[in-house]
Order: sequence, then C-alpha cells, then structure tokens
Amino acid sequence: MLVRRAAVAASHIAASSLAYTIGYRTGVHDSHDPRREHAEQAARDSALKTELLDHLAHASYVKLAPSGVAGVGVVAVVDIPPGTDPFIAPNTHLRGREWSVVLSADDLRRIPAAVAEHVLSFHDSQQDGRVGVNATAMVSMDASWYLNHGSAPNVEPHTDQERVDEARRAGRQAFNSYRTTRRVRAGEELLLDYRTALPSIYAQMTR
Repeated sequence: MLVRRAAVAASHIAASSLAYTIGYRTGVHDSHDPRREHAEQAARDSALKTELLDHLAHASYVKLAPSGVAGVGVVAVVDIPPGTDPFIAPNTHLRGREWSVVLSADDLRRIPAAVAEHVLSFHDSQQDGRVGVNATAMVSMDASWYLNHGSAPNVEPHTDQERVDEARRAGRQAFNSYRTTRRVRAGEELLLDYRTALPSIYAQMTR
C-alpha cells in the first residue's frame, strides 16, 4: 500500500511538473514580458503624441489671460472659426469627468461666506437657492469656466443632442459646452451673455 501511494504521489509530482513547464512556456504562469509591455507602452505613447500634436496644430484655440471685462478671461490664441467649441481637449479619456452636485441654500450657509461667494460667482443657482456645483470644486476647472459676460457675445451655450453626445465623449456635461457665434480673431476675448446663459450670476454682478 505504501509503495502504491508513493508511486501515485510520484506520478502526481511528474504531472504537476509537466503542467508547470507547459504553462511557463505558454505564458500561463509567467505573463510578465518586458519586451511586449515596452512595445505596448510605446504604442500608447505614440497614439497620445499623435492626437496631442494634431490638437496643437489644428484645435488649440484659447488661453487664460487678464480680461478686459473683469479679472481673468478666455482669450483666443489663434483665429477661431464660427460654430466651433474651443474647449475640446485632446486625449479626452485621460481627463477627469465633470459632474455637478446640487447644494441647497442651507448647504451653502454651512461653508465660509467667502467660499460660498466664490462658488456662486461660477455656478448658476435656481430660484429656490439650489445650485449645481462642480463635484471637484473650483480647483479643477478648465478654461471654459472663465468665460466673462458680454452684451455682444461671441460664444453661446451649445446643447443640441449631437453636441451633448460630443460633450459626454469628452468627459464633460453638456452644461459646459459652447460654440462660437462668429469668427473670433486672435487676441480677442471670448464672451458669453450671462443674461440668458447664467441669469443668477448676472443678477449677482449687477446688484
């Protein structure tokens, strides 16, 4: 009986050894292949670079700069064609998604008054005092958040379904989607009509 058990155990060991050898050779037990990983990373880097260069060459339109209206504004770096969203970034899968969280008037009273004022200077509120606030607060806002008011705007909100879908693919919500209403010349500030786009902020500005 002991001899038989030893023979069975030996056969199990041999089978396990063979399975391990086959697995090793086919990559089952050791999937780490530095050469393959390096090649995959190089391909990813190449794709990122291609899209970045294409954006910089053809769709990099704006920068933040001192505003002729108030504080910091959005200024055209190059001419922007009409009907263009100047805030589309390249490699959008790497961007954090923008989502808003609804805060009540009571919520706003729980934070420092200066911070609440800052929040309300960027986010349009409802008549009941509720306001949708960027979930990552004001430290991660892209350039579109810095559009200033102008009574003769050259930018407008763009929320038709096609644009909503495009915004979602870009990792943004449609409330932050815009398009130019005419050709915007290099050096010109981009302006949005707050009276219709952001009425509560406009009312706060004109008190």
